[in-house]
Amino acid sequence: MPKASVLQKTELTYGLELGVGVGSIAGMLGGVLAVTFPPAGLILGGGAVIATTLAGASFGSVVSLLIARDIPNHELQTFETGIAQGQTLLILDIPTAQIDEITQLIKNTHPEAQIGVVKPAKERA
Repeated sequence: MPKASVLQKTELTYGLELGVGVGSIAGMLGGVLAVTFPPAGLILGGGAVIATTLAGASFGSVVSLLIARDIPNHELQTFETGIAQGQTLLILDIPTAQIDEITQLIKNTHPEAQIGVVKPAKERA
């Protein structure tokens, strides 16, 4: 059975989303400040705001990915006790449309199984 991927075991996806968002905002604010109060001798236009926004998003994503790769997935913490007791955790990445079908199949073949469904962040919002 294959091991869980880094995306499944860590907060990498959440970290990337947060880093891009915060980095973009910080970069945009920096660009607006630079255009509003330009350094002596420089004339900056709207391109500076776009450039600093992209630079902020890039920097934010790199930094947040470096941090998030070492943070365990908080949704897996509820299963730690069972895993420590020797139970098996089966993670399935399936299309949302198939969740009910797969859940019913598992319940039919293994009625003792505890099933938890975690939807992608974009569907939870």
